[in-house]
Amino acid sequence: SLDEAKKVTAKFKTAFVLPPRKISDITEFLSLQKRRDVGVLGRLQREADQKPPATKDTGDLASFYFKRATAASHLGRGKQAIRDNRKAADLAILDNPGSSLARMATHNYSLAEVLYGNYGKGLKGMEESLSLSTSTGARLARQILLAGMYAAGGEIGKAEEYLAVASSNMGDLYNWSNIGALSMEVLFDNARAFIMTAKGNTAEAEALLRKTIESWRPFKDKDMSASGVDPKTAGRIHVYFLRNLGQLLLDQGRYVEAETIGREAVLFVIPLYGRYSSHTARALRILTLSIFRQGRFSEAAQLALDSIDVLKLGGNTSNSKSLAMARKLQADIWASQGKWKQAIQVYVQIKKDMASDQATYEQYLAGNLNWVLAHLKVGEITEAKIIVEEDYLRSLRRFGKKHYQTALDLGFIASIKTLIGEKQTAIAEFRKVVPILLSRSREINSDKTSKAMQDRHITFILESYLLLLADIRGTRLEDEAGIDATGKAFLIANTLRGRSVQRALAASSARATLNDPELSNLARREQDSQIHLENLWALLTVEMSRPNTQQNA
Repeated sequence: SLDEAKKVTAKFKTAFVLPPRKISDITEFLSLQKRRDVGVLGRLQREADQKPPATKDTGDLASFYFKRATAASHLGRGKQAIRDNRKAADLAILDNPGSSLARMATHNYSLAEVLYGNYGKGLKGMEESLSLSTSTGARLARQILLAGMYAAGGEIGKAEEYLAVASSNMGDLYNWSNIGALSMEVLFDNARAFIMTAKGNTAEAEALLRKTIESWRPFKDKDMSASGVDPKTAGRIHVYFLRNLGQLLLDQGRYVEAETIGREAVLFVIPLYGRYSSHTARALRILTLSIFRQGRFSEAAQLALDSIDVLKLGGNTSNSKSLAMARKLQADIWASQGKWKQAIQVYVQIKKDMASDQATYEQYLAGNLNWVLAHLKVGEITEAKIIVEEDYLRSLRRFGKKHYQTALDLGFIASIKTLIGEKQTAIAEFRKVVPILLSRSREINSDKTSKAMQDRHITFILESYLLLLADIRGTRLEDEAGIDATGKAFLIANTLRGRSVQRALAASSARATLNDPELSNLARREQDSQIHLENLWALLTVEMSRPNTQQNA
């Protein structure tokens, strides 16, 4: 129950221990494992590169593609994992639609699409796997997974429908083995947590995620081969739960706690799957983000390089989503360090490499204002202007003129126009976007950037506006614009002064220092309401980022 989950959370908070001050233990472990895993890497590469057997037997071919897809997925070769799993699914269905191979191939195809390709196709793949499932357990597992997948994709109503169906089937668990029943219970709570997160109920989501981790922890080392699945499935599930909690903590700005979870995930997954596994790369991403967002840029840069090394040696091509996102994170870290030219080189190369997969680039990588800022910092104003004008038109087309991302893009355009002397249009554009950027209800909780980066972008815009107001004070432009430049500049300067502490005061003193339980609860609800609004904007952003054929009506 939720009350039980909250008890688990309360127990954890009293026992929280700060992580080590350095990441040397992680980097040394990765270096040691690098030497140990050369043989494992070679074996996986050989399996992923195998040629199909010279046979026309559909069952044998289905098994071949299924095994090759598994090796490709471990290596993070997303496109190959999608193709091979789909081929295995089609062949298995043709051979025997009621077979476990048909069910598992469509299942793995679904997960590959979600991780590396098209989220909408991933949902359809899991529904296909559900339709091919004949046993109660197989159907229940996929109903729960679909609830979580739809919640993560923003379709809360659909998620709740699947969870309700799954809940009605949970009564059969008393006939199951202990681990079988528990696996369904923890997956169910994980799906509930996804729905709570989508609704902005972060306290409930966190409680459920911590409950799943602690409930499953005793079984994380269990060999699951007797159940007909990968023997390491129990360990993989454990890391999956850890990553979900780590991401939730990151989204709340609780970076030190996220680091603790990320460390646990990395140190557990490396002995399980090795250094050169996509499972390791995903755990490393959570840890890298937590270090990066604490402002520990040098350490984050080292972890980012390790992640890139994992993916490259696994055989990821330059146009793979996983590698492109890892390299983008590397460039963002360099930009935060002021290594503008290095960051620009990576951003330019990513766009060039992803030209063959424009849909993935548009959805996950485009619209990066750090790239624009980097060009401005090295004096390349024309290049910055070209990039941000493309970003603005994309945002305007997808989200409309009042969306937060559209306002950020236009704010950068106004800042550039200030630099090149187009002051009149710059004033008009600043007056449009500043009220939107300072409205908390329109902020977005984006997986493309952090709150710190958003604040950095807004600060750049406000500082540019402040300089423009100082420049036009007492001139004809001030009269034509119908503004009091001095008064407006005072308000902007005051906003800049208070912005650095505003979020911290709202988040901590409102709840942590309140002795009155009712007021504390009110503060929590206010924060969750804000997160809910941010999530709604983020869900709209994700939905509108998809091609028209994948959008919901």
